[in-house]
Parts: sequence; C-alpha cells; structure tokens
Amino acid sequence: MTSNQIVEAVENYVRDENAKYALFVEGKPVGVVEAKKTELGEKITTVEEQSSRYANSKFKWIQQEYEIRFAYEATDKLIRFTDYKDIKYRSRTVFSFFRPETLRRLILYSCEF
Repeated sequence: MTSNQIVEAVENYVRDENAKYALFVEGKPVGVVEAKKTELGEKITTVEEQSSRYANSKFKWIQQEYEIRFAYEATDKLIRFTDYKDIKYRSRTVFSFFRPETLRRLILYSCEF
C-alpha cells in the first residue's frame, strides 16, 4: 500500500467546528468522525446532526475541491456510519471503522453509475 492510499485521521481539521477527526483518501478529505464519551452511547444518534454540520464545513488548509461523503459517530464501544451518497442516508451500526481500501472502493463504485 502506498502512502497516498492511506486514510489519515487528523484531529481538529475542520474550520469553525470541532469535529474530532477528518478522514483522507489519496490526500482528499472524504469523511469526519465525531467521538463521544462512553456514557453517550445510548444517545449516539443524537449527534448525527453534529456530524452532518462537520461534513458540510470547510476544512482548514484544503485548497482543492472535495466532498465529505462519510461520517462516523463513535464511542469506545459503539460505531455508527453514514454514507451521504445513499439514497435514503442514515447512520448504521458497524463493527469497526472501514479500512482505507473499503472507503476508496465505495467512492469508486458510486462513480460507475
């Protein structure tokens, strides 16, 4: 795997917001992660709106065109995932964060239609 295929997680990358992490594939931002304390696990879906705001915010230092497609809300025990390209997008429980290759495939697959 080359360095340009790696998904990077960068803390506090979003301008004017406080998303915990930004996800990059091939140097472009593709997702955001909102991390919460364990106690909020039962109410994790209440932060979906917060993740959506982050996804629509401008990132610091990014000059190229980009679109944030993915959002995660997570605690140390629970992870929810949203793909904004889904026709009826909503967060879903997943067992782990997707690998860089998986996010890249999701991006490429949607471009084939």
